[in-house]
Amino acid sequence: MSSLVRIKKRPKSWLLILLLGGAPEPAPAQSSHVTWRGLARNVYEDQKGIWSSPFRASKKDAKWWLGFGSATGVLIATDKWTSKQLPNTPDQISVAAAISRIGASYSVFPAAIGFYAAGAIRKDDRLRETGLLGVEALANGALVYNVVKLTTLRERPTEGTGSGRFWKGAVGIGTGGSSFPSGHSTEIWALASVVAHEYPRPRVVPIVAYSLATTVMASRFAAQRHFASDVVVGAAIGWFIGDYVYRKHHVPPPHGKRSKLGAILSRVTLGR
Repeated sequence: MSSLVRIKKRPKSWLLILLLGGAPEPAPAQSSHVTWRGLARNVYEDQKGIWSSPFRASKKDAKWWLGFGSATGVLIATDKWTSKQLPNTPDQISVAAAISRIGASYSVFPAAIGFYAAGAIRKDDRLRETGLLGVEALANGALVYNVVKLTTLRERPTEGTGSGRFWKGAVGIGTGGSSFPSGHSTEIWALASVVAHEYPRPRVVPIVAYSLATTVMASRFAAQRHFASDVVVGAAIGWFIGDYVYRKHHVPPPHGKRSKLGAILSRVTLGR
């Protein structure tokens, strides 16, 4: 039950390489019991694995990442057009913005802590682990997407010419130039990934988790806060970070069985 969770990059441009390189890939599964005390250390080790993974990626996965990188390139090239395909009425933007708050840091971090609290109260180790790994995945996601945002400085759909120019945004949190990738999308998908990995059965759990994550991702686009490429790439980074954290720190129960999806994904090595 070992597999390395690192993230492989794809050479579409140095921008895509940086971004895709930030998405982790299977790390050696180990029974390292996660605790609040060791959380900071885990995040530090995770970051080293995430950012160095492009240099350890296996060649056999190049086609998979080439496909994703190419798709990302197409999305970026068509972002200006796709952003104008919705009515973009004030009501649409207002409702979408309200829905997207589900993926904000002030929503997802308390949700993860809530999982831990519920597990502690019920003496449920799996629920408690879900909370701890959720917080760890969110912390890793926040570090990755903020580095990429500050590196790419992309304008939002409502800024500049509306074409999402890179390296044209203002520097600083809360200013422009923070469109790529979507932080909300990264965070909600990181947490959804951990929840779905922890509870592959009943199927309704991963379905609800990923449906909610997809809703938040779409709402950020509909609210004109991000381009299509921003939310898709953010979702990819978030999912793989959640997958990385789970595979690296999950403590499997005795005689635990993998889901079919887990068995398939375990064969996809994104690096060595």
